Amino acid sequence: MNAQILIRSGVDLKTFREEILPANDPVLLRGLVSHWPAVHAALESPDALGSYLSGLDQQKPVAVLEGPPSIQG
Repeated sequence: MNAQILIRSGVDLKTFREEILPANDPVLLRGLVSHWPAVHAALESPDALGSYLSGLDQQKPVAVLEGPPSIQG
């Protein structure tokens, strides 16, 4: 069985709260983060995205938690 995922665009907070959230079904929110600088850089090129992300690097260690699949998450 192939479940179809609903695709919505132009969803505002009211619509999200009143229609999408109560339905409790997967929804692709097209264009939701299209205004993000990372998206603009990625649309320009992979190198532009890499440069953008490198510019955010604060040279600090990052904590990583890793567990085996047996813990299910």
